[in-house]
Amino acid sequence: MLTVEWAFLCEHAFLDRSHRPCLISITDRYAVPSMPFVIAHVGLAIKAGTPDPSSPALLLRFITPTGQRIDMGQGHPMAGLEIAGEYLLFHLRNLPLETEGVYRFMLLANGVEHPLTEVSVVSRASQGRPQ
Repeated sequence: MLTVEWAFLCEHAFLDRSHRPCLISITDRYAVPSMPFVIAHVGLAIKAGTPDPSSPALLLRFITPTGQRIDMGQGHPMAGLEIAGEYLLFHLRNLPLETEGVYRFMLLANGVEHPLTEVSVVSRASQGRPQ
């Protein structure tokens, strides 16, 4: 059974030449200019037990504050996935942020949900701050 040791949302996640995960600018919150907003690129790095890379049952679930769910598996236009041993590196593109609040990420492996991380999103416009 897959276990998740840690998961981090970051600007960029990649493996170095020695296959070690490298994470740049880890975050748990975004202050965006206004809502709605689209994050062009973000990385999600996960240290988990070794998954079966051919398993079609490996999905990343993105849950909005309103409860909308976006499931992204291999081949999904919003998500690229690298699997290297116990590391999963998701490269997310055009992530839609519709409203302020807490967005959650879950990993679904063989039908079992594994909570990963969450990110708080606030709009600078709603706080009266310059954009």
